[in-house]
Amino acid sequence: MSKSTIKMAIIASVMLLIAGGVFGFMIREVITEANELSVQVEILQETQTKKATFIQLERISDDTLDERAKLASYFLPTGSERVKFLDAMTALAPQVGINLDFQQIQERGAGTDDAWVDMTLAVSGSRNRVQNFVKILETLPYVTRVNNISVSSNGGNWQGSIDVQIRVMN
Repeated sequence: MSKSTIKMAIIASVMLLIAGGVFGFMIREVITEANELSVQVEILQETQTKKATFIQLERISDDTLDERAKLASYFLPTGSERVKFLDAMTALAPQVGINLDFQQIQERGAGTDDAWVDMTLAVSGSRNRVQNFVKILETLPYVTRVNNISVSSNGGNWQGSIDVQIRVMN
């Protein structure tokens, strides 16, 4: 072999070794980056899972609060809210066209889970208007019981007594 061929063979061998080294270094870097990327992907998935779980829990919490508020609205509140309810009933009577008088208001089972406000209402007005008021009492957005209705006619005017119970939230 000639000197130039040997020289070219040595240069080719050195270039092959350098190319192999660079190729090996690149493969090692790709493997290292792939491992780092997989760790980051796992962390990202865990974070997304936590966010999704948090959002679900937040929705459940909001739904629960809404449901609790809705349930609470079906019970007569305590304290000054009761006075507002009675004032609303008093204001409703003339709008319906009846005369309303609270004969008796008594709380039964105060402080227990089975508390009720018992009311006896005296009503008077035309037959249709008294019936409409009874329907309103029966459809109040509270847990109510209309226990007794006694009505009598005196010409065109009807007079009666209505016993109502409204559940109280404690």
